[in-house]
Parts: sequence; C-alpha cells; structure tokens
Amino acid sequence: MLVRFRFRPNPLKPIQTPEHVVKAMPPCPRHVWGCGADCARAACKQAITTLEQAYDDAASDPPPLCGAGCIGRTQDSLQTWIDYLEVNFDTCVEASLSGQPFVLPTPPMVEAQSGALTCGRLTLDCTLDEETDPYDLEQTCSTSLNEPLVPSPLILGCDIDGDIEIDGLAGNDFTTFEGTVVLSRQSPCTSGSCWFSIDSLEIEADSFSDSGYVGRGMEASLAHHGFGQLDSSTDEGEIAVAMFGLDVTLDGETPTQSSQIYSFEMGNSDSAIFEVSSSQFEIVDAYFEWDDYDLTITSDLATCTCLNCS
Repeated sequence: MLVRFRFRPNPLKPIQTPEHVVKAMPPCPRHVWGCGADCARAACKQAITTLEQAYDDAASDPPPLCGAGCIGRTQDSLQTWIDYLEVNFDTCVEASLSGQPFVLPTPPMVEAQSGALTCGRLTLDCTLDEETDPYDLEQTCSTSLNEPLVPSPLILGCDIDGDIEIDGLAGNDFTTFEGTVVLSRQSPCTSGSCWFSIDSLEIEADSFSDSGYVGRGMEASLAHHGFGQLDSSTDEGEIAVAMFGLDVTLDGETPTQSSQIYSFEMGNSDSAIFEVSSSQFEIVDAYFEWDDYDLTITSDLATCTCLNCS
C-alpha cells in the first residue's frame, strides 16, 4: 500500500474541474463474498491505521519549521481523511479490487497554510497466498473481520426548493427549482467538526430567458457523493472545491442557434456552504462555472425526514 500526501506552504488556486474525483468506481456492496474481497477490506483497514499513525507522528515528529499551527492543520487534514475513508469504506474496497487508486479530497475546513494537506491518493494492493482461492466462500473469507466499526449515520430525506442565478455574456437571470435530496450526517455529532455527505440530489428548474438566450427543461442530478465537514456548534457544513458535482441536462437556444439539448457535468468552483442539522437542510451558497456561464444555487431551509430512525 502506498500513501502519498504533501505539505502546501501557500494557498492553492481553486480547482475548476472535478478531475481528481475517481468517478469510475461504483459503490461496492457492504458484503462482497470471497477471499479477494476480504483481503481488500484488510488493505483499506490498514490504510486507516496508517493515517492514524501519521496523525500521531505529526505531533511527535513534525517536519522542520512546522510549529503548533502547522501541526494542527496537518492533524485536522489527516482526521478528515480518516473520517472520509471510514465513511467511504466500501468504495475503497472496490478500488482495491479493481486496481484503481482511492482519492482523498482536499480537507474543506482546514486553512490553506503550511501543514495543510492537498488531495491525496491511496494505491492499495492485496496479494493472496498462492493456495488461496479468491472466490472461496468458506466462513473464513465470506465473513470479514476487517471492516471498521463505524456508527450508523443519520440519513435524511428532504424536499427542497430554491433559486438559480445564471450570469453570462448576455447578462444575468434568475429561475426557481424544486427537488429532493438524501444526505447522511455523522451521529452523534458533538465534538467540533463532524462529517456529512450528500448521497443523492435531483432538481428540476423552471424555464428562463434573457437577451435571446433561452433555457427550458433544465434538470440536474448528483454526479458523485459530496463529502464535507460541518461545525457541530452552528450546523454549517462545507464541501471543498470540485467535490460537489452535478450532471446537467438542458434544452436551450441562443440568438444564433436553435433549440438543442446540452448535457454536461460541472463541479463547484468555490467551497459550497450548507446548513445540515439533524432535521433540516439548506444550500446556503453553491457556485459553479460552465463554459461562459456562472451559476449560483441556493435553497430555502427545508425540514427533512429521518429515513433510518426507528
């Protein structure tokens, strides 16, 4: 297993595209049978252990000229990665099985100064003994002892509505949307920073037009899970640049082109801000860029339903 991460002495420019997100890895079922899958789970568990050791080493053996603030940013970054890997453990297993790297996002709530970590990449490798059948369904392989024990998150379903502001060469326009969102939130969330993830999102926007530009039938869905951190004292959550991706379909026309269907993916061009409590959800500010257009999506505060509460 290879773990790579680097220090960044200066703030980075915003990433405009979600190229560092591994989109080719479908979610892996929680129980994948066979010794190969069990070995992959062991590799992912070892990755968590390695990150936890790096967390301890940051304080006991810091790099030269790395003071208390630098060490704190390193540990906060590593803790974000540990949380992310635990929440996305199944995807890590799938990455190991398929020979794909597992990408760790830039921690959204860590100030971009010395000690903070950029997006990382885990290369996971697992080799079985020669006499082991990777598809053996014996008890020792089909029942894994290598999954981390992570408390079940709070899963919320919400009906949302809000506004989309569109800025382009011809000016700006507003339209409204309605949709649904399913999200997970660390539970309990009592110690400073907690994780949350947007697991699905479906929105439909009303038509808009300005200066000969027309948009109708605009639909958007989640391109990949959006993982972020939230402040437990304020319920304000943040997803880092390019980690909140949308697949968009739009029936539109311009002054020089007749109506046609546009399909594209866009990632947030700045940190996306949300309110994520145990019963409510709001898109406070999510900013995107596509072609010559800037889009800002906001929603009203929505009351949500717990989907896994007894």
